[in-house]
Amino acid sequence: MKTKKIKMMSNKLFLMLLLVVGMATSAKAQNKSDAIVGEWLNEEKDTKFQIFKKDNKYFGKVIWGTGGEEKDVKNPDVKLRNREK
Repeated sequence: MKTKKIKMMSNKLFLMLLLVVGMATSAKAQNKSDAIVGEWLNEEKDTKFQIFKKDNKYFGKVIWGTGGEEKDVKNPDVKLRNREK
């Protein structure tokens, strides 16, 4: 009878430990995805952008720069297509 109680207690302890480890792992995994939050430069270092989290979704916005030269190639006025945007 005593061994049965000990076995039941050890099973409960094991399950509780398993639950705690699972919760800790889950919390750690959620924090890794937040590692992208912050300000970043692109490879050419000509544009800085910000990644932020709002309502469990990630968003980005350009802080400064253009990411390189862009021409106004779709301008209906052919004379203005070579100007920079």
